[in-house]
Amino acid sequence: MKEYARKFYQSKEWQKARADYLQTVDNLCERCDLEDKLSLAEIVHHKIYITKENINNTAITLDSSNLEALCLDCHNKEHIARRPPRRYKFDANGVLIEIAGGAARAYPPIKQT
Repeated sequence: MKEYARKFYQSKEWQKARADYLQTVDNLCERCDLEDKLSLAEIVHHKIYITKENINNTAITLDSSNLEALCLDCHNKEHIARRPPRRYKFDANGVLIEIAGGAARAYPPIKQT
């Protein structure tokens, strides 16, 4: 948890909004429900992410239209999907390759002594 958000997530207002929202969706993950799966929602996710600039905007932090009940798997997928792509990878021979702007540049392997 980001330090600037700690006080918000510990607030009575957030705890109430979170509990009320989970109750409206029967404590089920909304994304799993779309796929006809049943999973217990563990996290109330903000669709518009909370930032230092909007943490005091209740239309973002507490409004139910910005909330989504998710299981841990769906929440993790959400955050992994928004990560920037990797800049480096290893090829089949163990050579480190930089991936930048669609072009790949290989680095020679480090010689073992």
